[in-house]
Amino acid sequence: MSATSIYNYNNYRQYLKDYYEQKKKVASFFSYRYISNKVGLDPGYIARVFGEKVHLAEKSIPRFASLLGLSSGEAEYFETLVHFNKAKTRKQTDFYSEKLVLLRFPQLRYLDEMQHLYFRKWYYPVIRSIIGFSSFAGDHESIARMLDPEISASEVKHAIAILSGMGLIVRDGKGVFRLGDPFVTTGPSWRSRDIQAYQRKMIELGSDALLRIPKERRDISTLTVSILEKDLERYQKLVEQFRQSVLSLAKSQKEADTVYQLNVQFFPLVRRRE
Repeated sequence: MSATSIYNYNNYRQYLKDYYEQKKKVASFFSYRYISNKVGLDPGYIARVFGEKVHLAEKSIPRFASLLGLSSGEAEYFETLVHFNKAKTRKQTDFYSEKLVLLRFPQLRYLDEMQHLYFRKWYYPVIRSIIGFSSFAGDHESIARMLDPEISASEVKHAIAILSGMGLIVRDGKGVFRLGDPFVTTGPSWRSRDIQAYQRKMIELGSDALLRIPKERRDISTLTVSILEKDLERYQKLVEQFRQSVLSLAKSQKEADTVYQLNVQFFPLVRRRE
């Protein structure tokens, strides 16, 4: 993609400003008045849009897409970007941000660019894990029934689209989905809001499992200990070693037939003494 490719932007007005500056360098006649004549809008209004004072009206979006010379896919991305920037609620923001990822495919491939989206739904990583050991070619209902708690087939379909858009699953020549990369991690940016929400949801599912899952199919235990605050890092390293041991065992096995969630919790129950 070029530096001014629409797919590089998450703010349509910044894209408009960059496009304007680039065009102005090679065509001195290019101005707000020129744009006004092309899109049929007042030059003052256009200046306010470029200055991020107001948003484009819905009816103006196709006119600007034509002015910018966008392809059909780019035009759809531009329109979605306008809606994304105009979103007023978290639900609207989530909806349009997910649509932007789908429209950017196959440009996006790296989890660190999209991990906020990967961890937005608890079942995205679960469905990806299922695809890792089963032959899935489009039977969304079968995966929906496999999950516990169960989700809808439409939610599975949407999850498959998201995972495909991120390159975390790929379809082979026979139409069967496979893993793009066998293992993923949050890396150093794990503190983002969406990952914390994902962790809260997994802790909630762990709590529900006490009543929902038979004892022989789960292992949930608690341990309360007194420690020296200065030794906290040693305990944290022990927890990390345990997680790595579980992960190493999972990596060493060539086959799988189910998906489990491991939540490791180690937190203070008293206030820190000054």
